[in-house]
Parts: sequence; C-alpha cells; structure tokens
Amino acid sequence: ITTLGLSVFLPHEEFTKQICTDFNDLLATNFCNKVFIGGSVQETLENPQAVISLCIFLAGMATAICLIIYFGKQIDLTVSLSSLSDMSTNLHKKTLKILIVQMFIPFVFIYFPIAVHILSMIIYINTMPVTFILSYFLVIFPLANAASHLYFIKDYRAFVFGIIFRPLIKIAG
Repeated sequence: ITTLGLSVFLPHEEFTKQICTDFNDLLATNFCNKVFIGGSVQETLENPQAVISLCIFLAGMATAICLIIYFGKQIDLTVSLSSLSDMSTNLHKKTLKILIVQMFIPFVFIYFPIAVHILSMIIYINTMPVTFILSYFLVIFPLANAASHLYFIKDYRAFVFGIIFRPLIKIAG
C-alpha cells in the first residue's frame, strides 16, 4: 500500500523542476535529478485517482489493524490457556506488547505523512508549511523501531548498553 501511494502521488516533472530550482536558489547547490524524501502539494488533483488511492490506502490501514488485533488476541488467548511457566508467560506478554508497539510505529511514521499528502490533494490544502516535518517522520521511522526495542525489552537494553559502555569503562579504569 505504501508503494502504491508513493507511486501514484510522485510529483510530476514541472513540480520536480520547481522544487529543484527553489532548493538551488535557497541553498546554492545542485538538487536536480535527486531523490526527495517528502514533498508538498501546491496544485490540486482533479481526477478520481485521488479518491481511489485514498480508498485503497484506508482499506490497507484498516486491514492491517484488523489483522494485528485478531492475531494479537489469538496469541494472548493461546498464552493464557497453555500451561507455561510464569517466566515464559511474562516473556510472551512482553513480546506481544512490543509487537503492538511495532504495529503502531509504521502507522505514525509512514502512513500518517502519506495520509496527510493524499488528504491535502483531495481537500485542496497547501502542505508546504509541514513538508519538512512530515519528511522527518519518514526519516525517523527506523530509529523509532530500534528505540522501541530498547525501551520495552530490558534484557536487550542491558545487552546493547553493555556493548556500548563496556569499552568506555575499560578505558576509564
């Protein structure tokens, strides 16, 4: 769905040239023939592609949410009904929690910026003021995924921080 949304709403050639010249004038460097993360909507899209793409986009989001909820409940039901030790049950519950968090990260950092661009084309809003903010959402996505692991999984956090800080402690000692 993300690829479909990006392929339908890639900027046309005149818009890309306009962005290229604006950045060249502003930053005094060559931005022509480069890949841009993000973009802005200044022109309206007056064809049914926007509505069809929005429907496909929303259907994909709804399907993903329903699948995550269904399988999350199945995992929780299986873990609660099986005769596992308390340690295994706690581990499965932590894993389910991190899976739920990992489900929300793409929605916040990928689907939200794309949805803003798609909706702005349909309701004719200029997104130039928020373009850079939405671009940062796309860039932060991989960091947010790793940060969620560090925050929610104590053993993983201790392992990673041990690898990072152990050489510093040896140097200081």
